[in-house]
Amino acid sequence: MGKVRAERTVVILMIVMINICLLVPVWQSATNSQLRFKLAQTEEQMKLQEEQKMVIVANIAKQMTPEYLIEQSETRNLVFTQIDSASSTFVASNR
Repeated sequence: MGKVRAERTVVILMIVMINICLLVPVWQSATNSQLRFKLAQTEEQMKLQEEQKMVIVANIAKQMTPEYLIEQSETRNLVFTQIDSASSTFVASNR
């Protein structure tokens, strides 16, 4: 009776070990797929942020051009005139 019980225990342990050995590659594959998906999402977010950065830098560069300043001044009814250095008597100072 003890021999039969020992054989059953060995068979059950072998079945459990075989199931574990089959489960590990499947688990690793699922984990790998999740990591690849997260990596792709992160790369997409980085791409979008880089595009947004480029748009912002382009807008800043555009707003620094004289053409843009003139356009904005016309929109706000501002007039820029050249000041002749010979006619000006006061100069701004930080003193």
